[in-house]
Amino acid sequence: MLEKNVDVGSFEELVHRLEHIEFEQFDSDIRANVLAELSRLKRNLVAILSFLAKCQAQQQADSPQFSEAMSTVRQQCIDLNMAISRLQILYFFHIQNLAAAPSEVIRGPYQHLADGLRLVYQLSAPQLSLQLNGAL
Repeated sequence: MLEKNVDVGSFEELVHRLEHIEFEQFDSDIRANVLAELSRLKRNLVAILSFLAKCQAQQQADSPQFSEAMSTVRQQCIDLNMAISRLQILYFFHIQNLAAAPSEVIRGPYQHLADGLRLVYQLSAPQLSLQLNGAL
């Protein structure tokens, strides 16, 4: 389940809120490391969704490309959240060996999400695009 009471209202806040994800930890034999990275990734998704909600409320309807990019990122966040929840359940019940490796499940969708978020930044806050790249 996603966290509540997260309030990310600006491009700058989102850059500072995002936590770096260490994908090599998804291949770790240590369950706690994998679960910690999955939780970190979920916190990033919560921050992104909070940002998108605030941004949409403040957005002008004159940019269909921006609206489409935001909708795509929102859907990718929801899809990735579902995949992470499934992995967390499998790890919780110690049946992770029945699933694909977390890095296989997470890396591609997260990369697509990051690309979509970069597009949102390029359309509205291009001066922060480099900072976003460092945060992701």
